[in-house]
Amino acid sequence: MKSAIALVLAVFLVSAPRAEAASFSYDLNCPFGGTPTQPVCGGFDYGQITFTDGAAGTVNVTVDLSNSAWTIGEIDWNISSALDLTYNDPDLSDTESFNDGNPLNDVTADGYSAGLFDIGLLPPPGPPYPEPYTFSVTGTGLTASMFNVLDSNSLVYAAVHIQACGADTVNCQAGSRWVGAGSDGSDGSDGTDSETPVPEPGSLILLGSGLAFAANRFRQRKAR
Repeated sequence: MKSAIALVLAVFLVSAPRAEAASFSYDLNCPFGGTPTQPVCGGFDYGQITFTDGAAGTVNVTVDLSNSAWTIGEIDWNISSALDLTYNDPDLSDTESFNDGNPLNDVTADGYSAGLFDIGLLPPPGPPYPEPYTFSVTGTGLTASMFNVLDSNSLVYAAVHIQACGADTVNCQAGSRWVGAGSDGSDGSDGTDSETPVPEPGSLILLGSGLAFAANRFRQRKAR
């Protein structure tokens, strides 16, 4: 019996196809707006934005700022192709995105006119988002890798409007600051991509069938 199960497991591990669950993290270290108007990357640390595969067709997005006193006023990023997206937070407003009939590359982060984004999420009326903030995006066939896309200026992957900067006039101007997730090697490049193999459902069915067959063979031998 043990040898039969071992054989089934060995065949499964060798032949089972794997779906890759990916996670892309980008450093928010390219400030812009006011001075400079163009994102300047490197030597800054405003936090990270991460896109992680969840359930089928769902991506979890987390914005984690380096100062817990800061809040999030807007989140802009890109996608490889237009999809009908929904969000798990009913307070999220995506009125700037292509979901409302706008084309790709239609979202502008204030003060950065050279680069356009595809998706712009606005805070609900009242206080901005606290941080860290996590929400889910769902769409048919959506994966985290579809958000691994640069803006129309090929410079940043995403941008976050940081608010409630208080007296921190060095890092934030006039109480707020736009920060991009940069594209040069020290600033995220393609993001820190971490992929975890996940067995596909068909593979699990195959494993279960094999184990059932092995158990049945064992019972037949024992009955003799």
